[in-house]
Amino acid sequence: MKILSLTTNYPESHNPKTARFVHDINKEFVKLGMQVRTITLHAKGTKTNEMMDSIMVRRFRYLPENYQFNFASIPDEISKSKIGYLKMIAMSWGFFWTTYFECIKEKPDIIHAHWSFPCGYIAYLMSVFFKIPFVVTIHGGEIPLFKKFHFIRKRVINALNKSVMVCANSSYSKNEFIQMGMNKKKVIKLNVPPNFVNHSSDKKLLEEFRGKFANPSTKIILFVGRLVERKGVEYLLKAADKLKNKNIHLIISGGGGLETKLKELAKSLRIESKVTFFGRSNDEELGLLHDISDVFVCPSIVDSKGNTEYLGLVIPEAMESGLPVIASSVGGIVDTVQNEVNGLLVPPKDPGSIAKAIERVISDTDLEEKLVKNSQKTIKEFSPQTIAKNYYEIFQSALREKPT
Repeated sequence: MKILSLTTNYPESHNPKTARFVHDINKEFVKLGMQVRTITLHAKGTKTNEMMDSIMVRRFRYLPENYQFNFASIPDEISKSKIGYLKMIAMSWGFFWTTYFECIKEKPDIIHAHWSFPCGYIAYLMSVFFKIPFVVTIHGGEIPLFKKFHFIRKRVINALNKSVMVCANSSYSKNEFIQMGMNKKKVIKLNVPPNFVNHSSDKKLLEEFRGKFANPSTKIILFVGRLVERKGVEYLLKAADKLKNKNIHLIISGGGGLETKLKELAKSLRIESKVTFFGRSNDEELGLLHDISDVFVCPSIVDSKGNTEYLGLVIPEAMESGLPVIASSVGGIVDTVQNEVNGLLVPPKDPGSIAKAIERVISDTDLEEKLVKNSQKTIKEFSPQTIAKNYYEIFQSALREKPT
C-alpha cells in the first residue's frame, strides 16, 4: 500500500522532535508494511528532499525563505493581514502542483491529508483527477479560519464530504465540523499521538534542577502552553493567590503575546516570588519540568473570539509523566479527562475552583494515586501504534471499496 501524506507541519531532520506527531504516525505506517511519501512546506534551513526513518519527505518552496510561513503563525497571519492571505494563495498553489506531479510519478493508493485546508482540499482535487481515495485528519486549527472565510469553509466542507473518512482529533472538533455541514456519517473521532517528553533518571540532576525553583517540601504546579488568551493562564495565577497552602511554586512554561501582561498580573497579586515564567523550553528542559513537578494544570477557556482547546495534547503528555491533572471542562479536554477518575475537571474562568482542586490533590495522597493510576490507562489510547492500526483499517476498507 502506497500512502501519500500531505501536511503543512512536519519535523525537520536537524530538529526531529519538533511537531513530530504526523511523522510518528507515518513511522508506524512503515512498520505495518506501507510505503510512505510526505509532501510538506519548505522551512528555512531544511532540505528539499530527504529520507527520514524510511519515509521520503519532499519540502516544496512556494516563496523566498524569509517570506514563507512560520507554521505556528499560519492561522494568525492569514486572519490578520492581506500579506498572510497572499502567502496562503502562494502556499496552496505550490502545494497543488507539487502534489499533482507526485501523483503522476508515484501513483499512490491512498492520500492521507492532515488539516482540512489546504491539504484536505488538495487531496480532494487529486481524487477528482486521478481517482485516488483520500482520508483527512482534522486538528481543529482550521476552525477559526473557516469562521472568518466562509467561502473557503463551504468549498472545503463539500470536498470533505467526498472523502473516505474524516478523522477528528476530538469530539469538539468533530461536532464543530458537523455544524459547518460535514456529513456526520463521514467523520469519526480518532486520537492524535502527543509528543511524550523524555524523562531523566539522574536523581542528582533532578535535585539540582528542582532546587532552582523551590525547596524539597514545596509543591510545584506546572503549566505548559502558549501564553495566549484561550490558555487561561490569568485564572491559574489568580488561583495561586487564593491557595490556603502557601508552600507552592507555579512554573509557567511557554511564550506568547500575553507574557508581559501575565507577569504584571503576578506582580499585582504579590505572588511573583512564587511564580517562575520559564519561557519556551527545549526537549530536555520540558522533560525535567515534568519530572520535578507535582501537579499539572490546564486552565483553558473559550476566548473572546470563540476559540478554545481542540484537544489539549499537553494533558496526555502530563499523564504519561505521572502527574495528576487538573483541567477546565472546555473543548476537547473532556474527551481525555474524566472528572474524579483520571483527573479533576473545573469550570473555566474559575480561580476558586482551580485553587480548591489543587489543594485537594496535594493534600489527599489516595486521590492523587487514583488519578495517576487511571491516567496510565488513558494514555494507551494515544499510542502511535494503536492510532496507526486504526488508520490502516480505514485505508484497507477504502481500497476494497475502490472501483476497479
